[in-house]
Amino acid sequence: FFKNNNVEGYVFVGQKNSEKKWTESELSIMKPIARIIGKIVLLLENGQYKKEKNQLQSAFSKYVSPEVVDQIILHPEIMHLGGEKQFLTCIFTDLQGFTAMSDSMDPVKLVRVLNMYLNEMSEVIIALGGTIDKFEGDAIMAFFGAPIPFLDHAVRCCKAALRMKKMEA
Repeated sequence: FFKNNNVEGYVFVGQKNSEKKWTESELSIMKPIARIIGKIVLLLENGQYKKEKNQLQSAFSKYVSPEVVDQIILHPEIMHLGGEKQFLTCIFTDLQGFTAMSDSMDPVKLVRVLNMYLNEMSEVIIALGGTIDKFEGDAIMAFFGAPIPFLDHAVRCCKAALRMKKMEA
């Protein structure tokens, strides 16, 4: 089987170490079978690609925008193992009065409120192309400008901060 003009693998049909050559009629029977096997392999590879793409989208969707995930899938070379030096803009958020609130609030209700807050704030970050680095309690650390570089990463970060502030009011 060929993939990008390289031999990816092969299927052997016949007796191992046999010197018997195929007749024309045997070859004419085997050619359609080989094409069918080739198509099956391509379908399986496509299914595996879709499965891996879905896994990647699921893993990243909570931290980056769908457009960023698509760019990573289309251009995996943008992800440099070990990282690279870049100028980014970071944002750190914190819910004012959270410690006092958590002491006085029912734990079930507190978790519900915290999840709602973190989801809302995360959506703002992701909508502007930001990447969420981590959640720590009520805090969010995120950055703009990686893995997809944006020339306006500082502007995007400021817009996110302003939108978040407006939502808190």
